[in-house]
Amino acid sequence: MRKFLTHIILLVPLFTDAQDLYKVNMLSFNTPHFNEFAPYILPGQGILFVSNRNNDFITHYRTPNDESLYDLYFISDYDTAKNYSNLFAKELRTIYHEGPACLGPGGTTLYFTRSQKAEKRIGSSIQGSNRLGIYLSAKLGNEWTQAQPFRYNNEMYNVVHPSLSSKADTIYFASDMPGGQGGLDIYLSVRRDTGWQSPINLGPTVNSQSNDMYPFITGGSKLYFTSSRSGGQGKMDIYFTRQEAGIWQPPVNPGVPLNSKHDDFSYTTTGDGKTGYFSSNRRNKQDDIYSFEFIMPYFECKQQQKNTYCYTFFEENLGESDTATMKYEWIFGDGEKARGRKVKHCYKEPGTYNVKLNAVDPLTGEVYFNQADYEIVTEDKEQPVITYNNDPVAGDTIHFSSARTYLKDITIKNIYWIFDDDIVIPGSHALRTFRKSGIKRVSLGITGISNSTGEVVKQCSYLDIEVQKNKK
Repeated sequence: MRKFLTHIILLVPLFTDAQDLYKVNMLSFNTPHFNEFAPYILPGQGILFVSNRNNDFITHYRTPNDESLYDLYFISDYDTAKNYSNLFAKELRTIYHEGPACLGPGGTTLYFTRSQKAEKRIGSSIQGSNRLGIYLSAKLGNEWTQAQPFRYNNEMYNVVHPSLSSKADTIYFASDMPGGQGGLDIYLSVRRDTGWQSPINLGPTVNSQSNDMYPFITGGSKLYFTSSRSGGQGKMDIYFTRQEAGIWQPPVNPGVPLNSKHDDFSYTTTGDGKTGYFSSNRRNKQDDIYSFEFIMPYFECKQQQKNTYCYTFFEENLGESDTATMKYEWIFGDGEKARGRKVKHCYKEPGTYNVKLNAVDPLTGEVYFNQADYEIVTEDKEQPVITYNNDPVAGDTIHFSSARTYLKDITIKNIYWIFDDDIVIPGSHALRTFRKSGIKRVSLGITGISNSTGEVVKQCSYLDIEVQKNKK
């Protein structure tokens, strides 16, 4: 039962080259021996969550395997510090599992996960099917009406973890219904005048062959979810994706500390996305609720300047009579040379070059004498430097690198890739796939310590890159 209500342990990927984008703290109302998970924010009120904690004032039902059943709880913003929580919507409580849940606009409609049926009740335990479904209840006054099943519930499979769009016209959920990519997949259903339409699988870009669940759609249409896909540290991780031109982008792992080597799941956030909550069993293998705060600094970015190593060479001490009888030849120290009183030359790369000016016989090329010697040092412009694949194409993976960054007086501490679709990836490298062609703005933000003053400094460059249409 718990594997669908909570999560399934498999493998997940995680960034290995990332610094923290978030600060996380375990909330004090978590219990030491029970599970708390699936937080949902009620703005200005508190947190709705799921737990199997004991409560002296209610009857506790258990499964035949002696597992505690889950109920919905609420803790107000005021009571968070006091660790005082209440059973939420007692009139909806059954001998089945309840939760996770979300609320529609105005908080008058509750969408929640519940066991679809139990064939028998024996004492304080239940037996029978434990398939889960989504149920809806409307609030009338201070009471919640009898829950009604979501039209796509089915006793043959699970339909769980509802999340509503800001306009409540789209519901996202997880299900292991036939025809999916793996175990649990993420689906959406759009509400029309005739009601909720047939579920749409988000497809193989979002869903994996493992389990994908706990969707949470933000007001900005960024979809967070939990996945047990292979390729990472070994447990469940939080991912996010969004649509671009109607096409879901490859999921991004936000890295540590949201994710860990343990189970990390059921992400939820406030309207601005800067703060929120998630669940993890990183402490003593019990599911706990953690708060997070997005801590990436604000950057004012400047357009990346092109490095040029071009110079004009001339010698001020040459007389007019000198050039009548001889020619002057510049040797630039990189294997190139040119003749003339005043010449231009571009080096191919930064470095230290020994430049010579020789007086030569215009007929024989013989050097009469050395007029001057210079040492010239060419440097990159001091800035964060973005490099990427040549000629990027829609649908292909683009590798962004900060390796050419030149900030000679700064010890770099943190590197952030900031994309114009609100995706932020920490680390020295980033991989992105753009499904749609066009101009994409990519920013590279860097924080570090000034070697001369010891102060914290920020630098940021941006490039507008053109992603070509895929002609395949």
